[in-house]
Amino acid sequence: MTDPRWRAANGRGADGLGAGAAQRRASASSPVAPESSVSGNTGTSANGGGPGPASDVGSGSALPQSRFAPTAPRANGRLVAVVGPSGAGKDTILAGVLAARPDLVLARRVITRPSSAGGEDFEGVTAAEFETRLALGLFAFHWRAHGLCYGIPCSIDVDLAAGRLVLFNGSRSALPGIRAIYPRVEVIVITAPAGVLAERLAARGRERPRDIEARLRRALLPPPPGAREVVNDTTPALGVARFLEALNAPAAAG
Repeated sequence: MTDPRWRAANGRGADGLGAGAAQRRASASSPVAPESSVSGNTGTSANGGGPGPASDVGSGSALPQSRFAPTAPRANGRLVAVVGPSGAGKDTILAGVLAARPDLVLARRVITRPSSAGGEDFEGVTAAEFETRLALGLFAFHWRAHGLCYGIPCSIDVDLAAGRLVLFNGSRSALPGIRAIYPRVEVIVITAPAGVLAERLAARGRERPRDIEARLRRALLPPPPGAREVVNDTTPALGVARFLEALNAPAAAG
């Protein structure tokens, strides 16, 4: 049975489209974002959770502006991006957080890779299907990283309008573009000491030693401006407790 929290973040209306897609459906499609760029639908915001004007941010040339119609103002929901290096334990921590806080919503990502790839609970689609959903306005924002396209369903706006706290597994390089669309998005970084990350990555056996070294170098970068940091270096239970504490802490000065 599908977890109702997944349905809340990915629900479709009677026409089969996500929240807000009906009024945005009349627009022309915009292309999938170039590597490390973000694109989103147009919206107005009455609070921190909802989006501001659409913004297409990329390295190099910017994407065409979205021509989607504005959506309704949002209520007092919170949108929280969860980022961190591979091996930090993001999926494990998020699963524990949802078990402890069933009132939270975790947006299920749409990714251009097979669902059988494992890891997080995501929806795997082809590149053609991703383009179709993009043309229909089904993503609040999307980005490209590591040769894949990632989309967050625009139905997160339903939860934000209802005042819920919405989490999503994000990309550090995409944060500037996401902030241009949702100006008050909060950021929590899950990390661990380099030695712990190295052990976890080696235990997974998915990557070559030089790839692990590259990931560890990126993990040494300072946290994004305004982010709260959660160190997951012991047990999952303690990591979950630290994450929940970070949710209640004020954001650091950006």
